[in-house]
Amino acid sequence: MNQFLKFITDEDGASVAEYAMIISLITVVIATTVTTLRGEMGNQFTQSGTAFEQ
Repeated sequence: MNQFLKFITDEDGASVAEYAMIISLITVVIATTVTTLRGEMGNQFTQSGTAFEQ
């Protein structure tokens, strides 16, 4: 019974889970930002290239 209570109250694994959640959230934010800005950045480079050609 003592080992079971120790296992339940042990918080060492919680920090690993929290870090994993933070890394996952950062990854999702970066992926969403890149996907959203990809088209817009392409348009900006195309416009810049066109301006230099003229």
